[in-house]
Amino acid sequence: MKPGVILAWTAGIFLMLAACAPSDEKVRRLVQEEVSSALAAIPTVTPQPAAKIVFPPTATPMPAVIFPTPLPTATPVMFPPTATPQPTPTPQPTATPMASPPTPTPAPTPVPAAGSASNSTADSSPRASAGSDQAGGPVLNVNPATPLAGRDIQFTLQGLEPWQSVTVGFLDPRGVPVEWISEFEVNYTTAGGEPLTQRDFFADDSGAATWLRVATQDTEGIWGVTMTIDGVATVENYSVTQFQLPDQEPELVGIELRRYQGFVSDTYYSTLVPATLAVDLQAHLNWVADQIQERQGIHSTTIPDIYLAGNRTLFEEVAAATGTIVGFEAGFFRKSGTRPGIFMRTDFLRTNILRLLTHEYLHLVLDEVSPDRELPPWLNEGTARYFEYTLNLETERPDSTRVRLYRDANIVKSAALDGTLIDLRDLESLATWNSQTDDRRVNLQYAEAYMAVRYLTETHGGRAAVGIMKNMGRGANIFTAIEEETGVAYPDFQTGFLEWLKGWDDPRRSEIRDYLAILNAIMREESTISDRRAREIALTRPLPERVTDKEELAADAQALVSRLEGVPPPVELQELHQSALSYLRTVEDWLSLELAFVRTGSDANRTKANDMLPEVNGRGSLVLRAISDVEFVYNLD
Repeated sequence: MKPGVILAWTAGIFLMLAACAPSDEKVRRLVQEEVSSALAAIPTVTPQPAAKIVFPPTATPMPAVIFPTPLPTATPVMFPPTATPQPTPTPQPTATPMASPPTPTPAPTPVPAAGSASNSTADSSPRASAGSDQAGGPVLNVNPATPLAGRDIQFTLQGLEPWQSVTVGFLDPRGVPVEWISEFEVNYTTAGGEPLTQRDFFADDSGAATWLRVATQDTEGIWGVTMTIDGVATVENYSVTQFQLPDQEPELVGIELRRYQGFVSDTYYSTLVPATLAVDLQAHLNWVADQIQERQGIHSTTIPDIYLAGNRTLFEEVAAATGTIVGFEAGFFRKSGTRPGIFMRTDFLRTNILRLLTHEYLHLVLDEVSPDRELPPWLNEGTARYFEYTLNLETERPDSTRVRLYRDANIVKSAALDGTLIDLRDLESLATWNSQTDDRRVNLQYAEAYMAVRYLTETHGGRAAVGIMKNMGRGANIFTAIEEETGVAYPDFQTGFLEWLKGWDDPRRSEIRDYLAILNAIMREESTISDRRAREIALTRPLPERVTDKEELAADAQALVSRLEGVPPPVELQELHQSALSYLRTVEDWLSLELAFVRTGSDANRTKANDMLPEVNGRGSLVLRAISDVEFVYNLD
C-alpha cells in the first residue's frame, strides 16, 4: 500500500442507480428546451445579485439549516475493501549546489501532492470575479457567476506563479468544512478513512489553477471556498441560489410536494430536492425513452410523472401514501392506481440519481412488454441495470458509471471462481429477491443479474433479453422463452454463463491495464533516476568529476521519453499519455540543464534547473494522481 489519499464510496450507490445527463448535442438541446420552458412559465424573474467576493475575507457563517425531516446518517460503502491509495508524489529534489561560493542555494519549499485540475465544461453564464486587495494579486473566477443549488460550479484562480500549489476546501453555509467529491462522483478519504475536506492543486504555465465543486447536494446559502497559498489561508464567499420555478399549489402525497410541469410529464418534488433537478430529469427521461425506442423498439405508452423525495424518510412517507412499502430499494414505479409514475430518492450524487431514473423507466417499459407476468428478477433487474450502465457510458461522466460497472463485474467473476455464484433458478422469484436483507447478497444478486444479461446480449444479440420477455408475455415459461430466443436450453445457457464469467475481462479494461503496466514501469524507472540524482548530489564532488554521472542521468531520462513515445495509448487515456510525456520531457530538460551546469560551471544553467523544480514536482504529481484515479475507476489491482 502506497501512502496517501484513498477513494471511498458514497452511501447507497450500490442500489438501483441510473444514468447521467447526456452531453451530446441532442440532449443539450433537450435540457436547454426544458430550462427555457421553465423560465417562460415565470411571469417575472427577479435577477439574483452577483456574489460579492472579497479577498481575503472571513466566510459569513449562516444558521444551521433546519430540515422538516432529518436526513438519515449515511452508511459509507467502501470500495474496494482496501482501496488503492493516492501515490506520494516524487520527493522534492535538492537544489543543485553552486561551485563557487561553496555554500549551496537552499532548496525550494517542498510542494505537497496535487490533484488534477477539472476538465469539466463550464456553462456560458457570466463570470463573477473576486479581486485581491493588492494590485496584481490572485483573482478567483466563479462559473456560473450565480451558482444554482444542485448544479456544479467551476472555480479558476488566476494570478499565481506558474506551477505554484494551492490547497482548496469548501465551507457550507454553517461554516463547516465539507467532503471533497471527485469528478467520477465518489468521496475522497484519507488513508485512515476520514473524510478528505481539502485537496492540493497546481497552477498551469499561465498561473491559473482550476477545480470543480460537484454540488449536487449543495443547498442555497452563502458558501466559502478556502485557499491556502504559501502557508497563507484565505476564504472567499459565493452565493448559491435556488432556481425559481413558477409558484404552484403544493400537493399532499404523504408530505407536501411542489409540482413542475415539464414538457414531457410532471415532476413532483419534496423539500431537500433542488428545483434544477426537477427540470433536468424531464430532459433526461425524454432522452432515455428515445434511446430505448431506438435500440430495442419498445416504449412506454406514456411518459410517466416523476416523484422525488429528498431523503429516505421522505421517500418512505411518499411511498406509504400510495400504498407501497419500500425495503432496500431507492426507487420504484407504479403503473396504475394512486399516483402512477416513477418514485425516487434523491439523496445521492447527480449521476446516481439519473441512473436510478433510467433503471425505473426500464422496469416500466419491460412491464408493458410482458404484462400480467412476473418476470424472473435476474432477467428484469439485469436488463434494467444493463441499460442504466450502457446508456450512461455515452454521457457526460462515463467514469462515474465505470466505477460501478467494473465493481459489479469483479464481484460476479470472483463468485464464479470461488463457487459462491447464485444459481439463476434461485433468482426467479420476486418475493425471494425482495426478501433479502444482507447487503452482500443484495449486491451480488444485482451484479449477477447485470452480468447474466450482458452475457445474453453479447452472445445472442442486443435484443435477446427483450425477446425472451416478449415470449413470456405470449405465455411461454422461462425454459421455453430462452430456448426459442437463443436456440440454447436453459441449463446449457447457465453452464455457458458460468464458463464465460470465469474467463471474462472487458477488452477495453484489458487494453488500459496493459498500457498502465508500461506507464507504471516507466514512472518507477524515473523515480530511480531521481534517487540516483540525489545520491550523486550528496557526494559534493568537484564539477568535472560529476559530468559522467550527469550524462547518464540525462541519457536515461531521454530514453524514457522515447519509450513512452513508442507506446500507443488507449483512446480513454490520451490525456494521461500526453501529461506523462510532458512530465518526462520536463525531467529530461531539467537534467540536461544540470548537465550543462557541471560541464560549464555556468550559474545561469544551475539557476534555470532549480527554477524548474516546481514544474517537475507539479507535473509528476498530476501524472501519479491521474494513474491512481484510472486504476480506481477501472477497478484494477
